[in-house]
Formats: sequence, structure tokens, C-alpha cells
Amino acid sequence: MEKVGVIGLGNIGGSIVKRLISLNYLVVVYDIDSKKREEYRKEKVNVANSITEILENNINYLITSLPNDDAVMNVLNDNKDVFKTFNLNITLIELSTILPQTIKKLQRNFTELNIKIIDCPISGGPIEAKQGNLNLIVSGEEQVYVQSKKILKTIGTNINYVGKEIGEAKAIKLINNIMTMGNVLVASEAFSLGLRFGIKPDTLYSILSQTGGTSHHFKKRFPKVLNNDYSPLFSIRLGEKDLNLAKEWANSNGFESYVTNFISEQYSKASEKKLGNEDIVSIIKCFLN
Repeated sequence: MEKVGVIGLGNIGGSIVKRLISLNYLVVVYDIDSKKREEYRKEKVNVANSITEILENNINYLITSLPNDDAVMNVLNDNKDVFKTFNLNITLIELSTILPQTIKKLQRNFTELNIKIIDCPISGGPIEAKQGNLNLIVSGEEQVYVQSKKILKTIGTNINYVGKEIGEAKAIKLINNIMTMGNVLVASEAFSLGLRFGIKPDTLYSILSQTGGTSHHFKKRFPKVLNNDYSPLFSIRLGEKDLNLAKEWANSNGFESYVTNFISEQYSKASEKKLGNEDIVSIIKCFLN
């Protein structure tokens, strides 16, 4: 059985760890947060206290699920000399939502090392991650992708291979998140209009979930509205971060992202109303109050 290192024990990374362990993979994990490390150590998971300790376990794959571009570069690029010291044949599967140019830079800096990179942002949340039902968007050398299919299939049921160009998968993930945040925003305003008119929430949801205006995220998230449950599957804070990345990426390509700018402004207003740690569907509160 292959050995897998996982760096980043947030909602996604932690759920992937549980998935891999349930399938009897040999897993060693690390997180910069000592409290997270201790939490997993109590669950009898093999926890490393540093990047060096992870590499000492002779891992075959390293999965990273980190919050932003700086974290990815701090963990991977700033430890380039550590990777070089071990000279291991490792495949890096990078799941984070970051700028395409960030992973391109990482690829350039890792060229001299014996490390293959798979650009693999995900769509889905902790529940899907724990069940192995994530949607994966993958780019990288085809041979590396084919060799890594087994482990990719343990965490994702729908794998979309884009091509060999590192960064393309990250680009598609940003595009996806623009659509996700926009869909939820439009649905929230429309749903609120129906409520203002006096239509019962259950009736409104039942009909709209079957008509042309529905979407994956309407069906997934608006039951949370019906249940007054705004616990985060994907928080406004993280969505706002991704929208800012999308705007930065668009600007770097000379693209005027008028609609994305508007969507971003609305979620920023939600953050100002102290909704940042709630699920993105809590944007509806901005229309109900």
C-alpha cells in the first residue's frame, strides 16, 4: 500500500485523511496548527511535527490542502531545500484554490527536484471528501495523471482531466467559484422576493428546485435556509477570498470582470454584517433584513 502525506487538516484535508485511513492507506499528516496536530494524534493518526518528518516516512504521494497562495508557497516552495535533501520520488497532488500563476511558479521552482506535480483543485465539501465523492479538476503530465488515478479515485468520483498545462485546473476552479457565488447570490434575492410575497418557504423550494432557474447549489444549500442552518459547508469568508483571486487573475489577463466585481461587493457586505464564518447561503440574510 502506498504511503500518503497530507499537509493541511482543515475541513477538506482532514476529511480526506479520514477517507484514506478508512481504505487502509498508510497516512502521515501535518498542519502548522499544533492544536490540529494534537487533535489527530488523539485519534491515533500518524502525525508529523514538520515537513521533514513527513518526508522521513518515505511517502509516495503528498496531498496539500491549504487556505491560500501564501500558505502553499510557505509550505512547499520555502521548504524546497528540505525536499531536495531527501531526493524522493514523490507526486504532489495540490488541491488548494490558488492563482494559476502560483502553481506555475511552484512548478518552475520544483523542476530540478524529482517531484511530479498534479494540479488538482476540488469541487465539493467535507461530506463529499469524507465519502470520496469530490469532483476533481486535474491538469498535469498525462503519464503522471494516469499513474495517480488510483489515489485520485479514492477521493473523487468525477475526475475531469483538462490537459498537461499546470495552472489550467486552478483557472477552471476559479471560474467555477465565480459561478457558484453568483448562483447563490441570485437565488437568494429571488427566494427572498418569494418570501416577501408570502409564499411558504417549503412550497417555494419544492417548485424552484424543479424548474429552469434551479442549480446544483440551490438544491444543495437552500434546505439549509429552510432549516435555519447556516453552518459552513463553504464559508462566505472563503468564498470572498476566492472571488478576490478570480478578480486578480482576470485583471492579470486584461479582462474586465464587471459581474464578478459586483458579486464580490455583495459578499463583502455580508462579511461586514458578521456573516463571514457562515455558509455562503447566509447571503440571503442581507435580503431578508
